[in-house]
Parts: sequence; C-alpha cells; structure tokens
Amino acid sequence: MTVKQGICGEILWKAGNLMPSPDRPVSQGRPVVRELFIYELTNMEIAKPKDGFYQFIPTKLIGKVTSNEQGEFCIDLPEGQYSLFVKEDKKGFYANSFDIAGNIYPVTVEKGKASQITFVIDYKAVY
Repeated sequence: MTVKQGICGEILWKAGNLMPSPDRPVSQGRPVVRELFIYELTNMEIAKPKDGFYQFIPTKLIGKVTSNEQGEFCIDLPEGQYSLFVKEDKKGFYANSFDIAGNIYPVTVEKGKASQITFVIDYKAVY
C-alpha cells in the first residue's frame, strides 16, 4: 500500500484510563478500520463542533479512504493542504488536531511525496 503523492498512515483507537502510571505501560492504541475523509483545508471558524464532533464540514470533500484491519491506509492526492476527519457512527466527524491558525487536522501534500500520519481517535480516553 504505497502512493507516490498523497497521504499514508494508520488510524488508532485509544480508550479508558490513560493517565501516566509507573506500573503500566503507555498505550499506543489499537489499529481500527475507519473511513478517513479528506476535505479542503478547513478552519474551526467555519466548521463548529457539537459535543466534540462535526456534523457538517462546509469545505469541499476531496476524497475518502478506508483503513484496513491493521489500521493502515494510503490515498493518492494532488498537491495541497487538507483537513482530515474520521466518521464515527451516530456521532459525526471526528478530528483532534489543530494548528495555530485554527485549521482542523491540517496535512500538507507536497509534489512527489507521501505525507505520513497517525490519526488517533481518543474521545473515549482519559489522560
């Protein structure tokens, strides 16, 4: 699963008590099958979450890809800046990373390169 230009990575699920403890290793998360949605770069000012989830993304959907059983995915994309979201059944779109300008889960695709990401779904985790 490789692309010459786009985004590749993994999607991981984290849940439960993840507070640091000297007698428990830090959870790296477990791979999950999820649909990853790639939108034009989207700012928090125009896509407002409700209860931590986005019900509507007002920017253009560029593509989507589903991760495999190991949580891995790859998608070919043109050069540009994008926002990533996963769809959670009955909840909406989820993203938990932002840049200083308020862009939601921003990823840049450069000419001839595949950006590597790890998308962590952790809305049921306590840190």
